[in-house]
Amino acid sequence: MNNLSGHILSFCRYLRRKGFLVGLKEAEDGIRALHFINITDREQFRLALKTVLCSSKEEQATFDQAFKLFFTASSRDQEKIPFLSSMQQTGREEQKDAAEEGEEQEEALRKNGASEATEDSPGHSVAAESKEEQEMGAADKGLSKALRWLAANTANQRAVEWQVVISPTEMGKMRKAARKFARCIQLKQSRRLTAKRKGRRFDGRRTLRASLQTGGFPVDPVWKGPKKLNAKFILLCDGSRSMSAYADPFLQFAYALTEYTRHVEVFLFSTKLKRITPQLQNGSNGQLPVLTVFQDEWGGGTRIGESLCSFVQQYGPQMLRKETIVMIASDGLDTGSIVSLPRAMREMKQRTSAVIWLNPLLNLNGYQPEARGMKMALPYIDVFSEAQSAASFERLARMMTIRR
Repeated sequence: MNNLSGHILSFCRYLRRKGFLVGLKEAEDGIRALHFINITDREQFRLALKTVLCSSKEEQATFDQAFKLFFTASSRDQEKIPFLSSMQQTGREEQKDAAEEGEEQEEALRKNGASEATEDSPGHSVAAESKEEQEMGAADKGLSKALRWLAANTANQRAVEWQVVISPTEMGKMRKAARKFARCIQLKQSRRLTAKRKGRRFDGRRTLRASLQTGGFPVDPVWKGPKKLNAKFILLCDGSRSMSAYADPFLQFAYALTEYTRHVEVFLFSTKLKRITPQLQNGSNGQLPVLTVFQDEWGGGTRIGESLCSFVQQYGPQMLRKETIVMIASDGLDTGSIVSLPRAMREMKQRTSAVIWLNPLLNLNGYQPEARGMKMALPYIDVFSEAQSAASFERLARMMTIRR
């Protein structure tokens, strides 16, 4: 894993092996906490994670040592922690200049410290430092290199921007399809009762209150019935190279859907996840919005499992509800690790009304879902279809079945 979030998740797994009570929620909070600090500052980095990941005094007492063992690039720890060896191999060039500068500063500080110590106690010298202090100094030095590499690697991954243009071709038909789709989705009504003009049950409390205006006579009885739930939509679009020729109709549909309902969230993913809902809502005067994304979010490789897992961890607690419908547009070609894909799909299936997977390759004669990502996702999909035109989205609305 060559990203900051991946390293934090690995660190949380390392803490769990040491007996810490750290789960996905704590890992998510730790990643969010790092967004508000300077990750190149060793002390801020350590304290932010310590505040979030420690749940007892005992854990706080052992956290610092575990932190140094995990993030310090020492030879004896590389065999235990894969992160260290991969970091050194991929980040050696980025660390070189910063390491040389740090060594010069440390040498100057060491000389100053030695001269000050000589004035206070002539018998003292740098060679008299204890073994523990030397190890702590080496740990701090290695940790500084690790943090510098993390900052440089994270920045480099998001350096290239892309402009994604939504085609206006047949946009009028897509708007009609999106309006029909939003209207056709019927969710099971809520158990909560509300006032209705044609309700089935008599509402005595509201009727008595209304009768105060007519001298106590219930001239206009009030009725109540179950409240209808409005469907909420989550659209996740695969923007990898293999999907570049098929993603545009789905983005057209996503934009059209935002015009007819405010309960829509749209995401792009390639090797990382990107929320683009605010950009889609910025369209004005009939002009389609131009999406600004980074290289790892559009036009790159495909990490479906990792991207969906990131969505569940970051946005799942707020967005995955029983009235939610999840739509995923992807060909199922995953070049990353798919270990987390079944877990993410199972979470979405259990917490939402329906999971729809739109695979454009279903239009091809003789196509079989043989891709490993597609195979692992199939057991958790409610509707497996293709949708490459306005007419196909209308057909999809008619074939929808809602579990709840």
